[in-house]
Amino acid sequence: GLTVSGRLQNWYDADGTTARLGGRAQIGSARANEWWKYNDDCILEDEAYKCRMAPRDGQASFVLHYSEALENNIGGSVCINGGRPNIKCPIVAKATHFGRDESLGLEIGINAKVSGPIIDQSGGWFVRFSDGTPSTLSIASIQVDTDQKLVLALPYPAGTTFNIVYQAASWCSTSWGVCQHNYRAVRNITAVRDSFGDAYFWDETQRTLYLRIVNSPSFFGGLPSTDPAVWSPYPPPESFSRNGQTIVTPTQASVVITATCPQMNNAASATATGRYCAPQTNVRVPAATAPYVIIPQSSARSSTTTATPSTSPS
Repeated sequence: GLTVSGRLQNWYDADGTTARLGGRAQIGSARANEWWKYNDDCILEDEAYKCRMAPRDGQASFVLHYSEALENNIGGSVCINGGRPNIKCPIVAKATHFGRDESLGLEIGINAKVSGPIIDQSGGWFVRFSDGTPSTLSIASIQVDTDQKLVLALPYPAGTTFNIVYQAASWCSTSWGVCQHNYRAVRNITAVRDSFGDAYFWDETQRTLYLRIVNSPSFFGGLPSTDPAVWSPYPPPESFSRNGQTIVTPTQASVVITATCPQMNNAASATATGRYCAPQTNVRVPAATAPYVIIPQSSARSSTTTATPSTSPS
């Protein structure tokens, strides 16, 4: 099957000289359906989409850990590089931009690294696991700048309850620091987007959990008693800068979602190892969180498509 790198390969063109689009652009693999297609003005060329980016568009990356037993097979019985074509990397989930059809989304293999565009006017990524959302899901190696707004949405059965925490880096010690920071429940998606990354919204009607994904500190306070209820100002992420360009380095902290689901999947596929909540096949991809506006380009058309935000009243 197609390798993960075949779907995730991308290049950031800071000044647009490579893509020849007259401004900041992204070049992303067309082997991932339309995952790297930022807007309708993107150009498909040589198995890649070349896209002019809107001012607040960006990029993000993280790894989903959901089954230690299954992931331990990577590089052995599943997901190897070359030489053994009969050994595949099974698809376990799919990521889709808010407001889009799932057929256009990114297929996620057992080695569940997810990299992709932050489309500001779309608002987020919806991830659906084939066997149902894992009851314990860790989001690690997060690489999202603090000025970006990326909301992750996951489907769960009605009546699910959650315990969500930031877990500090493995070297954190409670003898001198705060190694766990609790998420707080808020009333709508807007509050999630505007949070410092430590808030979630459970839409019981739509059976969808929303949380913001963003680089967090590696630990959460200088003393065990100093964990702030809200980070303000937000601690700057670790980064590398050169010639005016900055790359945020992956955080060593992770987000751990523990869900208590009233319905479990007791007939998970043969490739599944672990506990999965019952699949919610009729839960739809959330609508875009803002009207989708294509930024006008020189020598290119502009278009506007609107979508109703998927939020609850305050």
